Amino acid sequence: MQNQTIKQKDTLVELNKNLQNSKPNSVKHYTGLSCLEKMLSNKECIQQKCLDFHLYSLDETNDQEEFLMIKKLFSNKSNKSKDFEKCFNNYRKLNGNPVFTSFTRSRKIEINEVGMWNTYNDRKEEGIAIVLNYLELKRLCKENKLEFKRCNYAYVSKIQGIAESLYKRWSEGEEEENKIFEELIIETICSKRMNWLIEDEYRIFGFITEKNTKKDKRAYYQLKIPIDLINKIIISPYADEHKITERIKGLFEEKNIKSPDIKTSKLNIKKHKN
Repeated sequence: MQNQTIKQKDTLVELNKNLQNSKPNSVKHYTGLSCLEKMLSNKECIQQKCLDFHLYSLDETNDQEEFLMIKKLFSNKSNKSKDFEKCFNNYRKLNGNPVFTSFTRSRKIEINEVGMWNTYNDRKEEGIAIVLNYLELKRLCKENKLEFKRCNYAYVSKIQGIAESLYKRWSEGEEEENKIFEELIIETICSKRMNWLIEDEYRIFGFITEKNTKKDKRAYYQLKIPIDLINKIIISPYADEHKITERIKGLFEEKNIKSPDIKTSKLNIKKHKN
C-alpha cells in the first residue's frame, strides 16, 4: 500500500513537471451566465468591445486553506517585537492590495472536469467557461503591469517548507522586508496543493492602490479583455444547450457585438456519476 502511494506521488510530480514545461494554447475561466451579463454591462467596455473583467482581493479567495497555511506559519511564529499582521498590513498600504483571478488550461479532451463545473458556478445549469487565447492574454497582462503565471503545485510539506524559509529570512532581518513580503504574497497566490493538479491553474495577479469598490464594498481591479481574445464559450454539461446558447447570443446581440463561437461541453455527467 505504501509503495502504491509513493508511486502515485511520483506520477503526479512527473505530470506536474510536464505540464509546467508545456505552455497552453488557450485557458478557460469558469463562471456563470449572470457573470457574463455583468461583464457586458459596462458602457465604456462595450464601446471598446471588451469584457469588464474583475480581479479580486486575496482575502476573498475560495482557496483560503493554501493562503492561511502560509500566513499562519508566519503569525504563529511572530513575537511582540515583530508583529506579522502589522508588518503585512503596512506592506499592503505601501504597495497596494494584492488581487487576482484564475484560469485553467484548456484541453481538447475534457478530463475529470466535473469538479470544475460544480465548483465555479452558483447555478450549474447556467455554467459557462470563457476560453481565451493564452499568448494574447499574457501580452495584455504585461501591458497592464500584471503578472500571469501558472500555479506551483506541491505537497503540503513543500508548501510549509517555502513558508518556513520565508519566515526565517524575515525573522533574521538581513533582507529588505518589502522583498520578502512580496515573495510571500506571490507564493500565496501561486501555490496550490498537489491534489488540485487536475485544474492546472493559471493566475493573473497584481497590486492595486486604486479605490475600485463594488456596492458590497469588495475591492477589485478592472481588466478590460478584448472580446476578440475569446476563442469560444463552452456551455456546462448540466445546461439546456439550446436555451443557454440563445441567451448568450442575445447578450452579445443586444450590444451589437458578434457573438463568439459557442460550444457545449462533451463531458458525460451521467458516466461520472456512476
